Amino acid sequence: MSRPNSSNTNLTDELGKMSTRCSLPPISSAIGPNASTLACMNTLSSGILSTRGAVSCTMAVALSCQGLWKVYEMGDEKVQAVRGIDLKINSGEMVAIMGPSGCGKTTLLNILSGIDDPSAGQVMVSGKPLFGISDDERTDLRGREMGFIFQKFHLLDVMNAVENVEIPLLLMGTEPSDARKSASSALEKVGLADRLTHRPAELSGGQQQRVSIARAIVHNPSVILCDEPTGNLDSTTSSQVMDLLAELNDSGSTLVIVTHDDEIAKRCSRVIRILDGRILSEEE
Repeated sequence: MSRPNSSNTNLTDELGKMSTRCSLPPISSAIGPNASTLACMNTLSSGILSTRGAVSCTMAVALSCQGLWKVYEMGDEKVQAVRGIDLKINSGEMVAIMGPSGCGKTTLLNILSGIDDPSAGQVMVSGKPLFGISDDERTDLRGREMGFIFQKFHLLDVMNAVENVEIPLLLMGTEPSDARKSASSALEKVGLADRLTHRPAELSGGQQQRVSIARAIVHNPSVILCDEPTGNLDSTTSSQVMDLLAELNDSGSTLVIVTHDDEIAKRCSRVIRILDGRILSEEE
């Protein structure tokens, strides 16, 4: 059996470093006569490969905003709720947005989600502008690229769990049979495979929030926006919901969570603190 030459050995070391930095599975065991081919594949997927220097990774951006302002006019007074915020959320992050009541964090989330228009600035979702487009285009973009989890579950009382979850897919024009299969699968992911036909009134608060999480992920959005997702839950149920959100993040979902709960923030990869409509600090 031929022995790998020194260039292959060096390449093995560098690719091993790259797989660690980019959270890729170990690949050193695959290095052999076709190492150059494997190196090219990793270069395309992970960044710039240098066999002598550091390796840099290019992260996809799921959500960003630039120069974001929101000004409300209240009589003769103008209230600056959001003041020149620049923000970038990379794919796969779980980011907490925190701050005291009235600091602008919910207004910021409403603009990032397209619920409210900014007074100035732009939001980009997977590289596409959220504003300056038609209402139909924005609705389509939000429906395909975003999922939403609210403090209040916003489930339709007259529909059962699977019917609530399949709503986003039906609005996108998915065939009803396919929508039902996907909704059932999403409910299975959140541990409610045995509650498909239960209506909201027949579910606990924690179960209702799980249904809303299934509805948020059923169409595989680029980013999930959460507004105080555990605000109406007791501490035990809150922990269970956060376990579920963490599992979604571990599987690749991108989450932005507005919260006042330090315990939730501790579980996030980054914490952005807002004060008086501006970013006060960022912690990793």
